[in-house]
Amino acid sequence: MLNSDRPFVLSIGGFDPSGCAGVLADIKVFEECGVQGIAALTCNTIQTDISCEKIDFFEESAVLYQIKILLDRFPVSVIKIGLVQSPQIIISIRKLLDEIESEAAVIWDTVSAPTFYQTDRYSAFYTNPEITIQALNSVDLITPNIDELDAISSGTAHQTHDTMVLLKRGHETTGSESCLDTLYGYTDEPIEFKAPRLAEDYKKRGTGCVLSSAIAAYKSLGNDWPESIRMAKEYINQYLLSGQGLIGKHQGNDIGNKISIR
Repeated sequence: MLNSDRPFVLSIGGFDPSGCAGVLADIKVFEECGVQGIAALTCNTIQTDISCEKIDFFEESAVLYQIKILLDRFPVSVIKIGLVQSPQIIISIRKLLDEIESEAAVIWDTVSAPTFYQTDRYSAFYTNPEITIQALNSVDLITPNIDELDAISSGTAHQTHDTMVLLKRGHETTGSESCLDTLYGYTDEPIEFKAPRLAEDYKKRGTGCVLSSAIAAYKSLGNDWPESIRMAKEYINQYLLSGQGLIGKHQGNDIGNKISIR
C-alpha cells in the first residue's frame, strides 16, 4: 500500500548538481506545492550555476526502464519532461505511456541544453521536422521561450499539431514594465498571463524548469490548465523575488501573498 494522500508527479530530466534546474529543482517545486515528486534521469550534467562543462546522456532504453519501473508502482497524474537528447525520446515515452495505459498529462519544457552551454543550442536538436511534429503530438503542453519556439517552428510551419503552447516572454528586453506569456490551443482565443517585469538583479537560473514543474504540480492538484499556469506564474515570480543572485529560494506555500498574475 502507498502511504501518500498527495498526487504523484514524475519529473523526467537531467541531474544538475547545482540544484538550479533539472530534477533537483523540480523535486523542490513539487514539495513546496504539496505533491509527491518522483524522478527519472535522462542525463548527468557537469555544471555549476554559471557554467556547464559537459552533458552525459543516458541510453534511451535506460531512461524508459526508469520510467516504467516508477509508473508500475506509482499512480502518476502528471509528467514533466525537461532536458532530453532529442525529440525522438519524447515519442518513445509516449509509446510507453500508451502501452501501460497511463492517462498522465504530459508537459514538455522544450529546453535543448543549459542556456550557457553552447552558442547555438538548437542546431543539432530540431533537425527533423517529422520527428519534431510527432514529439509535439505526444504531449499535452509545451513551454518554449521565443528562441525555442522559433527553432521548433523552423521547417514545421506548414504542419499541424494539437499541442497547447505556453509561449514565455520573460527574457524579452522590450523595455516594457510587464511580462506577457500567452497560452495557445486551450481555447480558440489565446489566453494571456501578465506579470511585473523584474530588475536584472533578480535574474535566476532554472526559471523555465521551475515554471513548468509548478504547472505540473498545480495541474495534478485538480486545476485546469489556465489556472495551473496562473498559479505557476505566481510561484516563479516569488522565486525570482526571493533574493538577488542566480540561486533562488522556493517559497511556494506563500502563493498569492506577493504577486498578482492577471
